[in-house]
Amino acid sequence: MSNYASSAQDILRRMHECFDEIAARHGMKCVAEIAGYTVTYENELSRLTVSYDSRRSREVYVLISAIQTHGGPHPPPFDQAEVLGSKNSPDATSVGCVRAEDPPSLRLVLEKLANLTDIWAGKLLDGDAEEFAALAKFREWRSVVYAQDVKSRARIRSRIGVAWEKKDYEDVLDLYRALGLHITDPERQRLAEAERLLGGQAISEGS
Repeated sequence: MSNYASSAQDILRRMHECFDEIAARHGMKCVAEIAGYTVTYENELSRLTVSYDSRRSREVYVLISAIQTHGGPHPPPFDQAEVLGSKNSPDATSVGCVRAEDPPSLRLVLEKLANLTDIWAGKLLDGDAEEFAALAKFREWRSVVYAQDVKSRARIRSRIGVAWEKKDYEDVLDLYRALGLHITDPERQRLAEAERLLGGQAISEGS
């Protein structure tokens, strides 16, 4: 057996060790697996997918979806960040992009995600229609909020351009503060130039 095949089987084993018991408690059985990548569980109403991008990003995903029982396409799956976000879980921001670089860290990540699935996703795994409907509404709300944030940042960047043309560098600094964590590397360079033009005043002053 090749080193990769051995590693792939180890990844599958870890997934099963962490998720088999949870799936079984909700009447789910393993219906598909791809060595080193994915394990899928199903019951009559729900699907649970655990996936690890072992060859590229090293990201670990947990996806939950309702199974369409009346024909037609399957509804899109929900990721764990959405599930936890809809419950206001403090862990919601920590599961959106989880990476595991080696076998020990993969085990820890899978254990954490399995525990969070057990705590927050039980009704979804049981196929609770109201729970899926509430999650769909949360996704819709989040997409609206995101779109509003994108528009707001676009307006701020437009104002930065105007302030720069007017050489109002103090306003430029204030507007970059408003962008916060969304500032890009080229914008950081421009911010530094605005600070220099203001006589070296640091943006962090008074923050």
